[in-house]
Amino acid sequence: PDLIIIDRYMPIIDDIEYIKNIKQKYLDVPIILTSGSYLKNFKEEINISEVLMKPYSFETVQSILERFL
Repeated sequence: PDLIIIDRYMPIIDDIEYIKNIKQKYLDVPIILTSGSYLKNFKEEINISEVLMKPYSFETVQSILERFL
């Protein structure tokens, strides 16, 4: 994939474990994490490209996509 967008809270698998699994398979793919909670240092802690805060606008999503694609 060229880009992966993941929600912070998923019903079946822990998001952090899922991100670690993705990073093992796709080292260079940007990962965007969506969240309704403020995650100040979370981006660096789990090595993701960006945190997209909810609620987000079309312009915000477009800006992120333009940066990473």
